[in-house]
Amino acid sequence: MTEPLPVESWDGAGRGAWIGRLQLDLTGVLSTVGMTLVVMGLVQLLPALAGLYWNDPALWNGDPDEVWWHDAWWLAVGAAGTCAAGVALLPMRRRRRTWTRRESLAIVAFSWIAATAAAGVPYLMLTDCGIPNALVESASGLTTTGATVFPDVDHIRPPLHLWRSLTHWLGGAGIVLVVLVLTPFVSEGDQLRRSQRAEASFFTENYRGSSKTSIKGLFTVYLGATGLLFVLLCALGMSAWDALQHAFATISTGGFSTRTASLGAWGPAIQLTVFVFMIVGALNFVVLGRVVEKLRWDYRTARHEGQGARSAWLRVVRNAIPTFVQSLWGSGEVRGYLIMIAAASLVMAGILTVHGTLSGSDALVHATVTVGAISTTTGFCTENYAQWPAGCQVILLMLMVIGGCSGSTAGGLKFGRVLILVKAAYREIRLLPRPQAVIPIRVGGVPVSQAQVQEAARYVVTYLGLLMFVGLLVSMTGEAADDPVSALMLSVSSFGSIGPGYGACDPSGSFLPYAGSAKILAVVAMLLGRLEIFPPLTIVLPSFWLQRSRRVLGLRRRSKE
Repeated sequence: MTEPLPVESWDGAGRGAWIGRLQLDLTGVLSTVGMTLVVMGLVQLLPALAGLYWNDPALWNGDPDEVWWHDAWWLAVGAAGTCAAGVALLPMRRRRRTWTRRESLAIVAFSWIAATAAAGVPYLMLTDCGIPNALVESASGLTTTGATVFPDVDHIRPPLHLWRSLTHWLGGAGIVLVVLVLTPFVSEGDQLRRSQRAEASFFTENYRGSSKTSIKGLFTVYLGATGLLFVLLCALGMSAWDALQHAFATISTGGFSTRTASLGAWGPAIQLTVFVFMIVGALNFVVLGRVVEKLRWDYRTARHEGQGARSAWLRVVRNAIPTFVQSLWGSGEVRGYLIMIAAASLVMAGILTVHGTLSGSDALVHATVTVGAISTTTGFCTENYAQWPAGCQVILLMLMVIGGCSGSTAGGLKFGRVLILVKAAYREIRLLPRPQAVIPIRVGGVPVSQAQVQEAARYVVTYLGLLMFVGLLVSMTGEAADDPVSALMLSVSSFGSIGPGYGACDPSGSFLPYAGSAKILAVVAMLLGRLEIFPPLTIVLPSFWLQRSRRVLGLRRRSKE
C-alpha cells in the first residue's frame, strides 16, 4: 500500500510537487487570448456606429429615434465590457519567449472559445434570446456554420445583421490570425508563426511551411474576393447593405443572409454570381495565394524590363485568367472537387426535371446553386431542398459530409481526405490479385505517403464517430430532437459548418426548437469541426498541462519498497 507523501516532497510554499510543473506558459497564453477579446470588443463598435448612422425607418420596424440610441448604447456597453476583460488579461504576459507546440494549440483553442463567448454579447444586449441561443448564433457566425436561432431574419435590426456578417468574415479568416497580425507589437507574433502548429490558426487549417509572404498572399485573396463580390452584387441590382452582408457571408462560406428566403429573394444572375464566389471560398487558399504571387511576379518582371506601370498592369490582366485556370486545374484536389460539383449539379438537375419538381433552366440553376451552397458548406438556399426528390436529398447529404477543399474556409471532412481514401481503397483492390506490386497513390501527380493516408483515415473515423455520438446525445435531449433525423442533422450541420439540414433544421426551419442542452452540444460540435477535431481535444488531457514530477515518482517507489 502506498504511504502518504512525506513533507519533504512539498515545496517551501506548501504546494504539492505537481504545482508549478505546467508544461506551458499559461500566463502568456491567457495574455494572447486577452488580445483576441480586445479585437472582438473593438469590432463590436462597428454595429454600434451602424445603429447611429442607419436612418431607414422601414428597417427598424418602429421609431428609429428611439431604437438607434438604444441599440448603439447597449452595443457600446457590451464592447467596453469585452475590451475590459481582454485588457485585464494582457498584463499576465511576464516575459518574452518562444512558443512551443502546446502553447500554440492552447492559444488557438482558448482564443476561439473566448471569441465565441464575446461574440454572443451583442445578442444578449439587444435581444432576449438567452445564453444558449446567443452562443449558438455567435459560434455559428465565427465557425461559418450559418445556422441560426432566428426563424424570421427579415425582422432582425441592422446592427445585428452587420454583427452576424462580421463574425462570419472574421471566423472565415480565422480569428486567431487577427491576433497573429497584431501580436508582433507585443513581441509574440513572430514566434507564434514559427511554431510547428501555429499555422493551424490561419483559416483554422494547418499550413505547413507557410511564411509571411504566403500569409500576405492569402490575405490579398480574401480581401480582394470580398471586395470584388461586393462590387458585382451592387452592379447586379442588390442594395449596398445587402451586398456587403452577402459578400462577407459568401467568401467565408458562412451563409447568414439578410432575408429569410436567403438567395431565393433575388434572381438567377445574383444567385449564379454568389455561386462562383462560394466555390472560390471552398477552394484551397494556398493554391489561390500562389496565383496572386505569380501575378505579382509578372508585374515586377514587367517593371524590371522597363515597362511602365500601365503596361505592367495590362500584362497582369492578360495573364490573370490563364494563370488562375492553370493553377487551379493543376491541383489534383481542386480539379477533382470541381468535377464533383459539375457532376452533382447535372445529376440533380436531371432528377428535378424527371420528377417534374422544376424544369429547364430553373432546374439547372437551382440545382447548381444548391450543390454549390451545400458542398462549400455555405448554406445559402434558393428553395427548400428538403421537399425535393429523395435522390437529390441523398446527393446533398453526401456533399454535406464531404465538404470543401482542404486549406479553405469550408467545413466537412474535406475533399482532399476523401480523395486520398478513395484512391487508397482502389489501390487495395488492385493489390488483391498481385500483392507484391508497388502501386503508389498520387493526387495531382504528387505521391501521397502512407503517413498521409493513415492521417486521413484517422481523421475520417474520428469525425464520423463523434458525429454519431453527438447525434445520439442530441436525441436524448427531447423537444425537436425527438425526431431522429432532426437529431442527427443537428450533429451533421454543426460538425460540417453547414447550417441548414433536414428535419427541424431544414432551410425553412432553425435551431430554435431544440432544447438548450442540444444547443450547447451544437456549439461544441461547431468548434470541434472548425478546429479540425484533434487540436481542441488535446487540451482536455492532463498530460497536455502537467509534467509528472520525477521526485514524486521516486518517493512513491521508495515507499512501496
